[in-house]
Amino acid sequence: MSSGTDILQRPFLFVVGAPRSGTTWVHNLLAAHPQVAGLPGVELTLFSRYLAVPVSHFRRERADIDAGRWNQGLAAVWSDDQFAAHVRNFLSEVYDPIAARKPGATHVVDKHPNHVRHMSLIAEWLPKARFIHVIRDGREVAVSMMSVNRRKGHSPGELAEAARTWRDFIGLARKGAQELPGRVHEVRYEKLRTNGPEELARLLAACGLDHDAALVHRLLEEFDINRRQLSTGDAALNALRDKPDAIWRARLNARDRYRFHRWAGKRLCELGYAQPWWWADHAGQRLSIPATAFLWRCGRTLQQAVRGWRAAATDPFEPLP
Repeated sequence: MSSGTDILQRPFLFVVGAPRSGTTWVHNLLAAHPQVAGLPGVELTLFSRYLAVPVSHFRRERADIDAGRWNQGLAAVWSDDQFAAHVRNFLSEVYDPIAARKPGATHVVDKHPNHVRHMSLIAEWLPKARFIHVIRDGREVAVSMMSVNRRKGHSPGELAEAARTWRDFIGLARKGAQELPGRVHEVRYEKLRTNGPEELARLLAACGLDHDAALVHRLLEEFDINRRQLSTGDAALNALRDKPDAIWRARLNARDRYRFHRWAGKRLCELGYAQPWWWADHAGQRLSIPATAFLWRCGRTLQQAVRGWRAAATDPFEPLP
């Protein structure tokens, strides 16, 4: 094990946000800064897969032992300090080689969507960690999720699941911001696209990174989506990216929009992306589409009830009268 943990005292930047929100783009912008060490194109699953569960188990075992419920687990052998030392050494052995790739760097950047579920844990073990929460219009996120599911086989492939995923990730990140005041900086994907120099300069300042107009311009040029497609993006959508609302209007019909609204419309309106009746093209749809959706749900419920009744009627294990 590594004996030094100095790396853990550096400023860390964790890019969080719902999948398909532009987190890879922001990660690459930050990793290309001269003061930042990172692994562009690589997502470390360090906290979600390798630390969250062991830390939780150890602390539960410690609580059980202290309460006299039973005496089992690693906490019966190691003290809290010993366990913490091993966690710190593990983190050092992961992040030290990353920092060594850019010797002059003062910051380290990491990114994975599921970091949003472990923001308090990250902040506990990395005391100077800050979080960049990237927010994008949920309708475009849903379109992108379903597109990448068709092309690559991951991310939600159904509209309701995509809407819920976006809604829940936003909620988790904002909950983390409440628990870690002053340590979370929100970035709107759309503003970074349309007003890149000003928004990127604000982001770099919030991260404590030196910058000037030339550096900001170079970073935006290097990672312009028209020159470099990132994160398995759908090139078929590129012609629509610079037109407000063009992507979701092209890919979601009125019924799709209503379904998205049912699951995530409140969050969409809270963030200022839409008004309450955004999903309807005209007044008639405000009545017809919800009514049709209601009748469809009633029909589905009736079908499920009939199937259940038939299964019960033919159950070979049903007791005789």
